[in-house]
Amino acid sequence: MKPEEFTLSLPSFERHAGGQSGPVFVRCSLLGSLDKPLVAVLGGISSDHLVSEWWSGIVNAEQFLNGQDVSILGFEYITFKDGVVPDAHDQATVLALIHEQLDTAAFLSVIGSSYGGMVAQCFTSKYPQLTQSLVTLVAAHKNSVRSQSLRWLQRQIIEISGAHSKQALATARGLAMLTYRGLDEFDQRFEGLTQATDYLTYQGEKFAKRFSKQRYLQLSTSIDQHDLDPASIKQPTLAIFVDSDQLVSRELAEAFIDGVNGPIEAHHIPSVYGHDGFLKETDTIGPLLAHFLSEHLHDTTITNTSRSSRY
Repeated sequence: MKPEEFTLSLPSFERHAGGQSGPVFVRCSLLGSLDKPLVAVLGGISSDHLVSEWWSGIVNAEQFLNGQDVSILGFEYITFKDGVVPDAHDQATVLALIHEQLDTAAFLSVIGSSYGGMVAQCFTSKYPQLTQSLVTLVAAHKNSVRSQSLRWLQRQIIEISGAHSKQALATARGLAMLTYRGLDEFDQRFEGLTQATDYLTYQGEKFAKRFSKQRYLQLSTSIDQHDLDPASIKQPTLAIFVDSDQLVSRELAEAFIDGVNGPIEAHHIPSVYGHDGFLKETDTIGPLLAHFLSEHLHDTTITNTSRSSRY
């Protein structure tokens, strides 16, 4: 099953930092039908709207998120042409406006990983009536100073690059890749420096071909701005963390878990893959998602039957 791709024109909205966004065009995808229970799935800043591609280990015919029993909505994060950084609250507002245009029942869940977890947290906090539950993976309510410093260095590489912005973007991405994996993963995976640098060069150049300098700077900064009171989250929550994550410490994870003001199921899964565990540990994550979401599936009510002209 292939997702349906479409672009929505959204009205201007009040930005979290103040001022109007202006009209926004958002690329979306829908795997399945709006007549089925619907989940929104959001990934890291490098992800796009095609969830079944970047999270193929979780969104496929063999999993709970299969597009047949449960439908999956994805969208591509926005950036602003005037240089104002959209924060996770702004991305949450975009998702609420998408939901309004689709004119469908409340989401079965909003599932977010990494930056998407931050957006999902903001959405659940601000629009609790629009989702029955929250699933957040490798994302806490705020960022450590260490992780913010690492992203600041990445942005500095790009800012001082001048005419060599593509090369700088590739280098910054390579540095980021080091933080996405557990501390021991590179030594276990590569026999020497050449193999490691070849991998980092390849990943950086691939990323730079599809990402602009300004998009990277805005979304990277947006991560660092995330700071949400977890007590504002009252919906049932599944929180999944990875024990080797360099970006989300155990202390931050526990603070988030303790702070959520509603039912919460939390897991720290073992993995060498660090922050990227949400992409790699699908054999562990898939059953956790299926169990949690199936518990809330019976509460889903589909109220709208006139969706043929939804967009």
